[in-house]
Amino acid sequence: MNQSIILALVAFTLTWLFYPLVYRFAIKHSLMDKPDAERKLQKVPVPVLGGVAVATSLLPIACVVFTMFDGWHMWSVLVALLILLIIGVIDDLHQLKATFRFIIEIAVVGSMIAFTHSSINHLQGLFGIDHPLSPFSSIPLSIFAGVGIINAINMIDGIDGYSSGFCIVSFSIFATFFYFSGDMLLTTLCMVAAAAVIPFFVHNAIMRNGKMFIGDGGTMLLGTLLTYCVFATMATETPCLVMADKGISLAAFTLAVLCIPVFDTLRVMTMRILSGRSPFSPDKTHLHHLYLELGCNHLQTSLIIIAINCIIVALWYAAWRLGFSPVMQVCWVALLGTLATFVTYPVVKLLINRKNS
Repeated sequence: MNQSIILALVAFTLTWLFYPLVYRFAIKHSLMDKPDAERKLQKVPVPVLGGVAVATSLLPIACVVFTMFDGWHMWSVLVALLILLIIGVIDDLHQLKATFRFIIEIAVVGSMIAFTHSSINHLQGLFGIDHPLSPFSSIPLSIFAGVGIINAINMIDGIDGYSSGFCIVSFSIFATFFYFSGDMLLTTLCMVAAAAVIPFFVHNAIMRNGKMFIGDGGTMLLGTLLTYCVFATMATETPCLVMADKGISLAAFTLAVLCIPVFDTLRVMTMRILSGRSPFSPDKTHLHHLYLELGCNHLQTSLIIIAINCIIVALWYAAWRLGFSPVMQVCWVALLGTLATFVTYPVVKLLINRKNS
């Protein structure tokens, strides 16, 4: 565990040191995210290489982690992170077509599944399925889930501190879970990821000078790593089965950790489709826009939503301790996610409209 802590501290330090260098590089070469009234909140151009600053520490330290813990099978994850970081940065600067991005995401997630042999292939009785899924079922399901997670993390990157703060907490929770599962490789990797993002969060959400956006490069990088954490948790041959033997629903746990981004993205896309628009069309109907409309600033909004997600994780944990079956745990988390997004948004929006009328 001491080695894990040291590597996390090194990752924190490297991001802190590289951040101003990346910031000055972005300013010098005018690599900016420009204002867009339809989908963005900033009034002035902001440097958009925050994900690169995080990657400068996360990727090299990940190499050390894989070497130290004999994680030769994990090198494909490193390649996946690098590819989607590059695609995300290009998208930040040149606005790639959504179709092209999806094709790359599907290919990268599929390749990661093939090389790591980790995927969502056991549902623990969910939908009446109490046996390992065949590759014909698990691979499409895993690709769908993986691409969904990557885009859910990408779509919450609308205000300062939200996506980075959420990822810090998510990686910390996964690190704790992997630690109690006995998987020190993934425990260390998640600790390193959380530590690497902290300096960016501080600059982005707290400090007034030198702010960068994490950009699509950063959210796709972190979303891909969270996707692998989900796959590693729910694979047939995983140390996390130790936790499943204790009655924990691995599906409910992963869904709880990623609950608000997943359910909020589903809500936003559903409402866009019902209104006859593309699910990827720009608007300001995410949950974080609601709290901004209530008068919260960016940091307050980020902390409120992250806190709500943590409460959902705590309520899932309570359900497990109270003896809920794995299927009931999933239903419980799904209900909480629905209440926190599908129900909360229209109710609060109605109250705001009545107050303003």
